Amino acid sequence: MDDSPLLHELRKFAKWIKPKSTYMIIYSDDADGIASAAIFSNLIDALEGYYTLVCLDKIFPEALDLIFKHYAEYYIFLDLGGPVHHYLPEPLDYERIVIIDHHEEVASYPDGLWYMNPYVYGYGGEYATSSTLTYFIYRFRMSHNPDLAAISLIGVGEVEGEIKGINWYAFTDAYSGGKAIKKIRGKKISYSIKLGEFHREITSLYKDITLVSSAGYFDDGALTAVESLIFNDYEMIRSKIRVYKEQRLESYKKGIAYLENEGLFQLDNVQWFKDPGFFKGMGTRIFDSFTSYVRYQGRLLAKNKYILGLMQREKKIPGIGDLIGDWTNIAIRVPRYLETIIDANIAQPVSALSGPIAFQLDGLGYGYKHLGSSVIPSVNEDEYIKLFNELGRIK
Repeated sequence: MDDSPLLHELRKFAKWIKPKSTYMIIYSDDADGIASAAIFSNLIDALEGYYTLVCLDKIFPEALDLIFKHYAEYYIFLDLGGPVHHYLPEPLDYERIVIIDHHEEVASYPDGLWYMNPYVYGYGGEYATSSTLTYFIYRFRMSHNPDLAAISLIGVGEVEGEIKGINWYAFTDAYSGGKAIKKIRGKKISYSIKLGEFHREITSLYKDITLVSSAGYFDDGALTAVESLIFNDYEMIRSKIRVYKEQRLESYKKGIAYLENEGLFQLDNVQWFKDPGFFKGMGTRIFDSFTSYVRYQGRLLAKNKYILGLMQREKKIPGIGDLIGDWTNIAIRVPRYLETIIDANIAQPVSALSGPIAFQLDGLGYGYKHLGSSVIPSVNEDEYIKLFNELGRIK
């Protein structure tokens, strides 16, 4: 194993972690975040510390305010990026904040804040997931652990192609302990892990765990998913998968029927719709996925306009309490034709719009070239759409 600057930073952080301390572990609601939380929980248990688990589907200002009102000596953000440091209450110092992520960031982070991300070191997000980063923190502080290495590979299920980089090092640890296998059939490569008595391919397992966590977000689905990995008991979530698949499918059907009847609202450069309640009771990730599905429904869309899907957030954040304000989740997608216009630098990438507009309206957003998300105060919905339309015009 090479000692790259990223691995050196992970080793340095692993030595720094304080035993017998209190931690709040804040993690995303996809399988990478779930696996990361399970591994970090194991580490804190081994160090005789104390921890609280909080699943956060999106980073936004009031959610961070609510988190920091709950005391912990250290706050660990897993698979969640964003300008967290802008919302620290005094006298909370940077050293108490840790961010482990593998998504591309536009935010810069101050000295003193622990921030571990492969992009900082010139790698892509496929070089290491949040879960494999977290595993190597465990490994450097404690020891090689095939069971946790296998759990870390669940996060790799979102990465296309052959495993490489730190992800590969995690695979070799799991493989050497009989907890993972690699299969090659023709040109197709797949990886499977042993979870309890079950052998599961990591891509399908990633999807199932993400479904339980996000569709069951307000029903402790995320916490149950983490516990299933901590206790190596896949049965804890297996029975829930079919139920949530049916719920998701029913919501999709209602959503498409609604759009076929009502259509999308149209401006010069944006088209948008708002969920009338079909996705109530589920995490925002399910609605974001529905918006991705809408982008393929060419009969419903103008091909050269950004797609905005709006959904009212529920007040509850499991594990820490209720929000005071009203917040709207906005999923941003683009039709396939507009993708080509963006790639030709004729239209703005989503990343140039979602974050800056949300920040201007007292929210937070992130984006990539062709997709993104924002969370804003609900009173600013109309202004967000207006600004997106003005700034998103084709050059």
